[in-house]
Amino acid sequence: MTTYKGLRGLTIQTVAGDPSNLVDGMIWYNSSAKKIKGSKTGAGSWATGGALNTARAYIATVGLQTAALAILGGPHPKSNTESYDGSSWTEITDPNTARQLHSGGGTQTAAIIFAGSPPDTAITEKWDGSSWTEVGDLNTARSNGAGCGTATAALMAGGDVVAVEEFNGTAWAEQNNIPTATRATTMNGIQTSATFAGGFSTALEAEAYEYDGTNWTTAASFNSAREALASFGKTGTTVGVFGGDEAPAAVGKTEQFDGTSWTEVADLATARGSLGGTGTNTLGIAVGKLPVGTQTEEWTVASAAVTFTSS
Repeated sequence: MTTYKGLRGLTIQTVAGDPSNLVDGMIWYNSSAKKIKGSKTGAGSWATGGALNTARAYIATVGLQTAALAILGGPHPKSNTESYDGSSWTEITDPNTARQLHSGGGTQTAAIIFAGSPPDTAITEKWDGSSWTEVGDLNTARSNGAGCGTATAALMAGGDVVAVEEFNGTAWAEQNNIPTATRATTMNGIQTSATFAGGFSTALEAEAYEYDGTNWTTAASFNSAREALASFGKTGTTVGVFGGDEAPAAVGKTEQFDGTSWTEVADLATARGSLGGTGTNTLGIAVGKLPVGTQTEEWTVASAAVTFTSS
């Protein structure tokens, strides 16, 4: 007979209750309940994080929940850049050109920002953990588009144009256009697996498109059409969108995409649009708002204990 030890090379631990630090995929015998139990991904929720030092919207936010950057912002272009350690924000070196934008990618120590306004610009800057350096410009100046990726493999799409560009660490090259010119949108993932979602074209959009590094395909629409939203996620099939503006007001709705469909999961404590967002679909962060605010919220999906049942 096949045993768990034979399959996994491990014995099942006996615990008088449930372990305190659950990790997805754990299996144990709960001696108090006299049941075999395991852990799986639970429900996510938002909690208050440390406040920004400078209230703003239109922020490029990159990195992880415990190691993020909030870069530039507006309205009225700001140069402020702050670093987050999971509890508080600290002012650090500013980029060379003040602007308001959403477009960036990378990590806390190796980031990239591009595009922005006013006026619409093609300026691109890279961060090495201590200073900003201007590098090759986008081919198409724009604002209100969306970006993602890394400092050496970034992706820019949308704005009031259909143009899509990829960055190779030195220069931008034009790629296949996105199907619809959409502004006030969001995008997350990597250069070869990204999801572009929401925004405004001729009306508020719930449309999502997936990019595989070459082509765009239409994905399932999410449940709430909106613009000026934000997102988290590290590939196009594990992404979440949150916040944004539904006519006539901002919302706090959060939806997660599993590669097939969107599921509404939890609301931000503060409904808001024109915010920044970054992180993974289990450890994300929401930053800023319009009208300008300093609010930070942290998204966490914890593992939950379940009981195995026979069928």
